[in-house]
Amino acid sequence: MNPSWKKYLSENEKIVFEFSLAKKYLAFLRFQWMGYSFLLLFVSLFCFKSKIWFLKILGYLFLFISFLFFIISLWVPWYLKKSNQFALTNKRFLAKRGWLNVNLVSIPYSKITDISASQSFWERNLFNCGKISVDTAGSPGPELVLEKIENPFLIKAKIDEISSSKENGGD
Repeated sequence: MNPSWKKYLSENEKIVFEFSLAKKYLAFLRFQWMGYSFLLLFVSLFCFKSKIWFLKILGYLFLFISFLFFIISLWVPWYLKKSNQFALTNKRFLAKRGWLNVNLVSIPYSKITDISASQSFWERNLFNCGKISVDTAGSPGPELVLEKIENPFLIKAKIDEISSSKENGGD
């Protein structure tokens, strides 16, 4: 269990299942930004070989931007994973978003009226991720929409399993 959940749990509440964004999606983002970084690095090397002073200065600018993109390629996936954490407890569904400013959504299983999971063709085949929508009583639309979640149908099945055990008097 992630230790950061302890401060949000009540007495006798335990984490049953934790999840976050899809690992393949985060890896794709990392390689995408690294690709941009290496492309700009390659362009900057061509600019350095030029005899035109303006292109040499542009080469330094591209080199700097290439370095920034490389830092972004390391930081963005880490930040997205850290700032999008979700947990199923024995009492409720928790969604924690944010890193410095944290927004916690807590939905008791008794309030959940519908859960839907969906995957587009690309999400299913490239990243094994999808979207989960949680509807609650009294809200006009979905209370919570989670996108780029790994194995959304597994998560839906776990929520269904836990909430049905709650309805049948289980703990």
